[in-house]
Amino acid sequence: MTVLILGLGLIGASLAKTLKKNTAHCVLGWNRTPSVAQRALADGAIDATGSLEKLLPQADTVSYTHLTL
Repeated sequence: MTVLILGLGLIGASLAKTLKKNTAHCVLGWNRTPSVAQRALADGAIDATGSLEKLLPQADTVSYTHLTL
């Protein structure tokens, strides 16, 4: 399964790390501040990042309840 996490702050990044550690899911991540998403990618919390237009079609499920708009 491919999971897209929108918002990679404390909650989103923790969710991403937990999914990566405990499942075989592919974890995609997006953040409104691209440098935050790049840091999560460099830390291994997510497998890929990019634009929503690129990521949304790849996702089987999307987590966004922790997103600050």
